[in-house]
Amino acid sequence: KIIFYTLIDGRTFIWSYERGQKAAVAIADETSEGIKAGHRIATNIWKLSADGENLFFTQQFNSDIKDSEENPDLKIWSYQDAFLRSQYNPSQGDDGDRNLSVLNIKSRKIRQLLTGIQKIRNADSRNSDVFIVESAFARAEEASFNVYAKPSYYLLFTKTGELRVIKEASENEI
Repeated sequence: KIIFYTLIDGRTFIWSYERGQKAAVAIADETSEGIKAGHRIATNIWKLSADGENLFFTQQFNSDIKDSEENPDLKIWSYQDAFLRSQYNPSQGDDGDRNLSVLNIKSRKIRQLLTGIQKIRNADSRNSDVFIVESAFARAEEASFNVYAKPSYYLLFTKTGELRVIKEASENEI
């Protein structure tokens, strides 16, 4: 199984190809159900689930992505890759795992798992069924006087989207 994306006329398309198919099949784009209005599919921080059935990706505001007049960008990954090449890209910034979504490749259904204030702590883990999520409503520097700056930690079950509390307003990092 190979998953890749193309940028065509300013839109990102996600494609799937499996051995024996005559051609790749487009499985999602910005108009797919599950993509929030005013958002686009970001082309960084992609990860396939360990079983190859789901693709994790980020939704970005349209204004966060700059259009390019270059040739369409093409990157290819295999579900057997331990880490995707985009994870080694130092220019991806700190917001790559926010607005995390999951695409079920077979059903082509997209579900947003996280919102902008939540961040995955164990994104490099090979376990794609459960992630540790950190959520805080203020900067860490404000923790001495702002209780909302103390992070809360959750387990995110990616198959269901359930967030289960580990520790709220934690004094220590997990």
